[in-house]
Amino acid sequence: MFGVFGTAIETDILETKDTRALVRVQKEDVPKLRSALITYTPSLVMFGLEDVAAAISATGMSQSEDSGSVLDRIPSKPSTHLRLITFNINGVRTVFHYHPWTRLRSLSGMFGALHADIITLQELKVGRKDVDATVAKIDGYHSFISVPQVKKGYAGVGVYVRIPNENETESVKKSLKVVKAEEGITGILTSHDTKIPYKESDNAIGGYPEVDDQVATNIDSEGRCVVIELAINTVVISVYCPANSMGTEEGEEFRVQFLIALLARVRNLKRMGKEVILMGDINIARDLIDRADAMADLFKARELRRATQEKFEEANKEQVLAFIWQSIPRRLLNDILMDSLIQRDGGLERVLIDTTRKIQGRRQGMYTVWNTMTNSRPGNFGSRIDLILATEDFAGRTRNADIWPFLMGSDHCPVFSDFEVTDIEGPLPDVPLPRLEAKFAYKFSTTGTLDSMFAAARKRPSSEPASDSPASSPATAPYVKKPKTAPALNKAPVKPMKKSSSLNSTRSVLSFFKKPVQKKTIAVPESPSEQIYVPFDDIPHPTPPSPSSSSQPVATVSVVNGRFALSGEEVPKCKHGNPCILKTARTDDNKGKKFWTCAKDKGEVRSEADRAKYSCGFFQWR
Repeated sequence: MFGVFGTAIETDILETKDTRALVRVQKEDVPKLRSALITYTPSLVMFGLEDVAAAISATGMSQSEDSGSVLDRIPSKPSTHLRLITFNINGVRTVFHYHPWTRLRSLSGMFGALHADIITLQELKVGRKDVDATVAKIDGYHSFISVPQVKKGYAGVGVYVRIPNENETESVKKSLKVVKAEEGITGILTSHDTKIPYKESDNAIGGYPEVDDQVATNIDSEGRCVVIELAINTVVISVYCPANSMGTEEGEEFRVQFLIALLARVRNLKRMGKEVILMGDINIARDLIDRADAMADLFKARELRRATQEKFEEANKEQVLAFIWQSIPRRLLNDILMDSLIQRDGGLERVLIDTTRKIQGRRQGMYTVWNTMTNSRPGNFGSRIDLILATEDFAGRTRNADIWPFLMGSDHCPVFSDFEVTDIEGPLPDVPLPRLEAKFAYKFSTTGTLDSMFAAARKRPSSEPASDSPASSPATAPYVKKPKTAPALNKAPVKPMKKSSSLNSTRSVLSFFKKPVQKKTIAVPESPSEQIYVPFDDIPHPTPPSPSSSSQPVATVSVVNGRFALSGEEVPKCKHGNPCILKTARTDDNKGKKFWTCAKDKGEVRSEADRAKYSCGFFQWR
């Protein structure tokens, strides 16, 4: 058994609680042990030697390898293969504090090192105002992001699709062409293209489940799903399924509702004749061999027979099937899997195949998440809940698939699948980029850096009101002084809003201090003690009056289209005939200089309707 780990040396003796085992390991062999343990921990558990695995872990197997050697373990792929990766990143702000990402320092560097064509990230843990260039403007990739509408610093998913080079094959270009993109599962959210619910749009992806509007709103308001359709008649669903970690009835009900809606949409899309790829953190271990703790408990209870990996499930068929049946979410997942161990009992169609299992078979120990509180990763004592599932025809294109447990930065590890796309034919459709693409859906500074995300938290005063407005300024924006005399500031703190069917975005900070009128004059108080600080981009800063002079006249500024201008100043109109907004130049030559420009968002102008919809390009120095 222990020959797997190398020869015994007279140093670093590891004694376990199990008197049957005494392992001697040389320090230089620890890296080899780490790799071997990932494969053989299930066997150690199976033979009642889980303490051996724990003892080996204690020798320092969690120490990082050289970043080069770690990334060298990422397999290359032929140019005709499409690589899909899912990774629960557990916070895009923190992943770059960990090896091997400390050297790369950007998502573009990470994606390049992984040879990613389409990569989906879960648990971005950013609010709408935190979506900046470091998260959404990734060199060489289109970004499609959904963040929670209610909870802050929670959930959030992103789909990043590589922009192919000119010299790549037409089949690859077509496979990477995004023709439609949506937030959520149910179609209840408002489309960034049409400004109406996705399910009511003529350009909808389709296949929406029949769900009560209130339930649909609850399901889609937490930033858990992005759906994109590729030009190859394939829909990719990136999802972060709820886990009900608190074990509440309400949490379990939401979890089941989410899964029913998700899987119904997969089946509906398949009926429409589309191929479907469902990938992400499903938060369900589909089989007994996908849960180390469940296996260990059953072994300790003497309810499992000892057997080799190849014969384990056959030798323990009753317990293997009982594990699937004991959980409603697990049963729901197995009911859509064509390769499930439970027999189909009629009714629901089985349309998905687990691409990792297709390549790796019934291999044990392929865990993708570990409990960080118990340091269970070095001993590979975890669960397999991150999956890439595909409908039968597309799954047939799978050429390679595996997990990458040696890549740190999260309590999860990445999972990848490579698909052959050589034979895909047909012209490349000429359609505009969907408006869910981050450069349209979010307004962010293109000059931000990863470090600015942390600098903002250090610089922001504790009294600063929070805002999830898409027009919030970047972390480096100047501050404007604002009166603390509004009635709302003298009342008790406002309680968080409960979930409602309304899908309107959160109001900006200004809306809490004024009525929603087009233009209003605001007094700037003179005493610093009567002022709070609100970040607001591109605001002129008149010299403040002396704090000791209470009789001096009050300076005023005007709010025009959500922007400030000096009172009495004439605001020019753009080519649309609308009042312009005032911005600040950020280029080196004119940095800090003010200019007037069209208030509408920039966009691709392909028709006369687009000319009225997007910026006219008006520009005038102030």
